[in-house]
Amino acid sequence: MSDHRDPIEELMSFRTGGIAAPPLPANEVRRLGDRRRTRRNAVLAGTAALALLAVVVPVAFLANRGDDTVTPSPPVPTATGDAGVARVITYPEPGIEVVDQGDVGKLTGTTAEFKAFIGQLAEKQADDGASCPGAFHGVTVQKYATAGYALGGVSSCGGYVALWALRDAGWQEVAGGQEAFDCDQLRYYDVPASFAGGCYDYKGDFGPATANGLRLGMSPTEVLATGATIRPGDPDQCRTVVPNGLTPEEDRIDAFLSPTLGVVGIGASPGTKTPEGIGLGSTLAEVKAAYPDGALQNGYWVVPLAPGTEYEIGIESSGLVGELMLANGNQDCFG
Repeated sequence: MSDHRDPIEELMSFRTGGIAAPPLPANEVRRLGDRRRTRRNAVLAGTAALALLAVVVPVAFLANRGDDTVTPSPPVPTATGDAGVARVITYPEPGIEVVDQGDVGKLTGTTAEFKAFIGQLAEKQADDGASCPGAFHGVTVQKYATAGYALGGVSSCGGYVALWALRDAGWQEVAGGQEAFDCDQLRYYDVPASFAGGCYDYKGDFGPATANGLRLGMSPTEVLATGATIRPGDPDQCRTVVPNGLTPEEDRIDAFLSPTLGVVGIGASPGTKTPEGIGLGSTLAEVKAAYPDGALQNGYWVVPLAPGTEYEIGIESSGLVGELMLANGNQDCFG
């Protein structure tokens, strides 16, 4: 995206996203579970921290407020959607402002779990904002979908727009920032682009030589020198690595470290893209267009890179990318 363009103009030209991909034939689908791959000689490790890609921030979310701000009467939300199906609740601008658990009752139409999550998040902003007492510290909820995602602003000493989603471990912030969300990332989380205010097709720096600050073949000493963390395990067996700056989460592989070959696999997280614009949530058609020299092998589109290295792109039954790895083609850590 060009730096000099108005982000609102960019949003007007974004594709709509949320496009349903046709199911793949059974023989083209990897039979390895939901966005998870069976590995051998390794223990499942943590996830990458959530990428900071989000919709353009409404001014109300970013503006610092003084103590003389007049609090309006509680707004009345509007809901769309038929009975028995997912509904979207839109709160009147600027949204429902939450500064502590006492405000979550204003989030009409949401679940108790979501209210608790937002209350805790708001209280954290107050703790983090001690250096700017004149600013608004809290969370503003703008939209909520009963399908399990919501949109709003997080404010402390500054602010950003956040996308929250209900995952296996509960409500989480899955993206946040001051730019448009990545279209593939929205698809990965099953969030319609129309809900998020538009999206953009980004390109990134995942591969082909390095990814997440790591390089294939790095020794344990070289890995530690990057600031990455090698998770505990037998040094004579394959172990997993959490790259510098990323937070481990359950059921997520960041990187594999072989006792004989060094780093042999580096996994992508949602929002991470290759230079050709492929990431989690991309369609198989997009993958084939970006990498026509690849081939489908056991549910993975395998793309040869430098000698001995490749992209291994896992395709889900939906036809979307559920896994992306920069890998040593002769590794000894996973199947």
